[in-house]
Amino acid sequence: MTQFRELWKRAFGDTKQYIEYYFSEKVPYSQIVENWEGKKLCSMAFFTPYEAYLYGKAITLSYIVGVATDRDFRHQGRMTKVLEEGISREKEKGSPLVFLSPADPVIYEPLGFQSVYWRETLLLKGEGTAYFEVIPWNELTQGQKENVSFVVEDILQRQQFDLRLKHSVPYYEKVNKEMQALGGEVLTFWCKGRLFAVANWICEEEKNEVTEWIGVPEGREELLQTLQWYVDGDVWIEDTYFLREIQLTNIEWFKQKHPYLMVRMLENSMSLPKHCYVNDIT
Repeated sequence: MTQFRELWKRAFGDTKQYIEYYFSEKVPYSQIVENWEGKKLCSMAFFTPYEAYLYGKAITLSYIVGVATDRDFRHQGRMTKVLEEGISREKEKGSPLVFLSPADPVIYEPLGFQSVYWRETLLLKGEGTAYFEVIPWNELTQGQKENVSFVVEDILQRQQFDLRLKHSVPYYEKVNKEMQALGGEVLTFWCKGRLFAVANWICEEEKNEVTEWIGVPEGREELLQTLQWYVDGDVWIEDTYFLREIQLTNIEWFKQKHPYLMVRMLENSMSLPKHCYVNDIT
């Protein structure tokens, strides 16, 4: 795995801690498609399985990540070859689609990927005030963790998404490890024993980011101020699907330039999922 780690580092610039997390926690369950020139790794892609719901049906789908080509072997069609091989394997397995988060959609459009989800980002400025109890994932009891999954799944089901990930307790256990590898953790917000929101928080180079926020409509302004208080400063919320019409003065909104999610359909009889919600960051 040494060459894979080295290419990942050169391509994405992630920290040693995060690369160690990814290769120990996710790579063992991923299908790796690779291209070599002799003993030199030239190009790679990881097809990582996730439990998801597609048009309300539970299914396992592959998320494509770690798509990279060594600088000396670019513009030779190697990445295309790797992706087409991986997609062909998925089609042979009977998978209806594969999906990814593109750095640039222009790269993937010739391969049949279609943009299905754009995100709007919110910058929350200031220090905040504690209105809710904040409990990190690792401090929750097993019963509380199960309650988190139940509440989040209920919120997501009500939205009737065409495509979304299943937010089970094992899913959150993995997400929390990922957040910790990026300097943060999964945060849960409570009042009188009731769960109000869940935030996947990371902190790299002193920049606070929430990669996913899922919560109920009540008390959203106070919840965000509690988040500010917990992280002690400004925080970027990368997806604001559940934070629309916020009534706060200390915020700025940004429309992301590129789609966050692209899908490649593998089953001709199935329509393209357009009402999607996916925020896994790897």
